[in-house]
Parts: sequence; C-alpha cells; structure tokens
Amino acid sequence: MNENELFEEWKNKIPKEESNYFIPDGIVDYEKWKVSKIKTLFFLKEANVDVKNVNKIDFDERKYLLKYNEEYKKSHSPTIDVVIQWAYGIECCLDSYKKWEDVLKICQDEKTQDEMLEQIALVNAKKIPGGGTVNWSDFDKYMNEKINVEYLFEQMNMYESQIVICGKTAWIIEKYGPEEFKSQNWKETSRGIRFLQYKNSFFIDYVHPNVRAPKNIVFYALIDAIKEILNR
Repeated sequence: MNENELFEEWKNKIPKEESNYFIPDGIVDYEKWKVSKIKTLFFLKEANVDVKNVNKIDFDERKYLLKYNEEYKKSHSPTIDVVIQWAYGIECCLDSYKKWEDVLKICQDEKTQDEMLEQIALVNAKKIPGGGTVNWSDFDKYMNEKINVEYLFEQMNMYESQIVICGKTAWIIEKYGPEEFKSQNWKETSRGIRFLQYKNSFFIDYVHPNVRAPKNIVFYALIDAIKEILNR
C-alpha cells in the first residue's frame, strides 16, 4: 500500500464530516527523499489551515511544501521556515561546522528552501486542520479514535525514516503508540535530549519549530543531539 492508497482507505473509514477536511501529508518528493543523506521526518500536531465557511477542504501538505516558493510565497509559515533550517542543518552541518549567520543566509535562499523541503517528510498527528492554537478537546477526541492512531503509525512506519523529529509531539506517541514508545524506553543524550530507537528510526523528543526561544540555540542543540545519537 502506498501513501495515497492509505489515505483513501483511512478517509473511507472515518465520518464524512471529518473526511471532507482530511489533509494528506508525508513525503514531499519521493525521488529527492530516496537520495537524501539522512531521511528525516518532522512529526507535528496539526496543520494550521483556515476552514471557515467551507464544507470541504482541498489542501495537501505535501503540495504546499513542494510549491512553497512557487505558489505559496505570500503564505510562508514561520514553522516551515524553521523546518527548512533544521533540515539544512541535518543535511549539511553534521560533519562540518557552519556559523549561524551563514546558516541564516543560506536558508533564506529560495533554491535552498526548495531543496530542503523536497527531501523531507512532514506528518501531522491530527489530519483534520486546526488553528494557530490547538483545541485540545478536539485533539484528544481525534486521537482517542483507535482507527486514527492505527493509520497514523502505519503511515509513519512505511517511510522507514532515519530521524524523526517530534516537535513537541513525543507525548503523543508515548500515550497512544505501541508499548515500545512508553516513557521507560526513552534514553537521553549527554545534554538531556530524550530519544528512542524504534526499529531503524531514532525518535527525538524536541521542541516545536516555532518555540519562543533563540533560533540559533535551538538549531545547534538539535544538531548536537543528532550527532551524538548517530555517533557522528
């Protein structure tokens, strides 16, 4: 089963009022994903998409990221801009140090932005859109539906990612995921970043990309943790 087949099966098993707002996500460009140095998946909570006064939504997270500069230049996301920086760091800074001013300059280049987004996967735990602030009642209701959790993990498992960055979402897989994800199985890097190895993937318990903290500190702390986890 491929990604789109999984989504169609998933949508057919949930209420119509939810399937009308279902947002596909995952690998942005399969060809670029296959040749990326480190297959990196970003695991976030939900897409921030305005669905007011509509009965059905036609939005695909993958297409949004693929056309980030071509069609969506006016609706750039602060979260995705940081995802680009992190993706660049994982691709280019694990084996060589780069100054923060250089990272910023390089990641402001549209060609670099496109290249970084093309080679990642981005998965939202909740496939029904939310707003700028999570409605936790709706989120918990969605995640407590067993079918949503089962399909979510089936989706994530099919990618066989090397690195999964949980952007303030590790608690979701601890609470709803398989026994292997329970808290006692997580380890810590020497600087206190939690991580867990599941099959061939390393899940990293990290902050949300748009966290209110200095972007440079968050960037280098992540790169430092990944270096240690991968023994680079």
